[in-house]
Amino acid sequence: MFFRMKFDKEMSEVHQEMMEGKDFFLLDVREQDEYEEGHLPGAVCIPLQKAKQQIDVIPQDKPVYVYCRSGQRSNAYVNFLKDQGRTNVYNIGGIIEFFCLCFFLT
Repeated sequence: MFFRMKFDKEMSEVHQEMMEGKDFFLLDVREQDEYEEGHLPGAVCIPLQKAKQQIDVIPQDKPVYVYCRSGQRSNAYVNFLKDQGRTNVYNIGGIIEFFCLCFFLT
């Protein structure tokens, strides 16, 4: 049986918003070397291990979409942000799904 996490937004929705030029903050919480291997266009890398200390970098005036490789680390960070009172933060899952989506869109 295949288990798939439920995310706050589907990667296809985020891709559509990217194509429409919508304003949001895209946060990659993977490690720097993972980010350098490939990341979503416009993403800012703040590894999960450092993200809690850098909460002030995360804007409060626009949606914040958080991703990692599979959705686990992004889920942990979104829950942390929500515990801090943030309301416009969304776990969009993993970059694996985005690359699969782009592969099928081309």
